[in-house]
Amino acid sequence: MRVRPPRLSAGMTVGVVAPSSAVRDTRFEQGLRAIEARGYRVELGEHVFDRHGYLAGTDALRAADLTRMLTRRDVDAVFCARGGYGALRMVDLLDWQAVRAAPPKLFVGYSDITTLHIAIAHYTNSIAIHGPMVTSLGGELDERSTQCFWRCVEQAEPLVQSGMEG
Repeated sequence: MRVRPPRLSAGMTVGVVAPSSAVRDTRFEQGLRAIEARGYRVELGEHVFDRHGYLAGTDALRAADLTRMLTRRDVDAVFCARGGYGALRMVDLLDWQAVRAAPPKLFVGYSDITTLHIAIAHYTNSIAIHGPMVTSLGGELDERSTQCFWRCVEQAEPLVQSGMEG
C-alpha cells in the first residue's frame, strides 16, 4: 500500500528545489509570493538559483538539494521550481536510504519531474503529486485550477469536481 503524506495547512514549511532546468523568469518570484500568501513559510534549496549550462546547477548539487529537502524534519512539503530537463540525470545521486527513513512529505511537480515521482514511488512507496510548479503558481494557472490544486494538497477528503462544463 502506498504511503500518503500528511496534508498541508497554514504555518507549515514548503521547501523549493530546482531539480531540472534553471530558474529564469519572474514567475518564480510570483509563485513564491503566492505560496507565502497562502500562509506557508518557504525554504529555498541552497542551489535553487545555480546555473550549469541550461541546468539549475550540477547533477550532484541538484540531487543534494532534493535529498536535503526530502529529509529535513522542518520541511513539510517539497515543490519544484520548474521542469525542463535534468531530473533523470540526478535520480541515482539521491540518498534514497535517507529519504526512505525520513517522514513522508508531499512532493509536487510535473513535466521532467515525473521521473522523480516514479523514483519516489519506487524507493519510498510514497505518493507524489503531479501538479503545478512554483513558476506555474506564479500566474500560469487560472483561478479554478489554482483553487483545485490547493484543495488537493490541503484537504484530506478525496477531491471531487462537479460542474466541469464551464
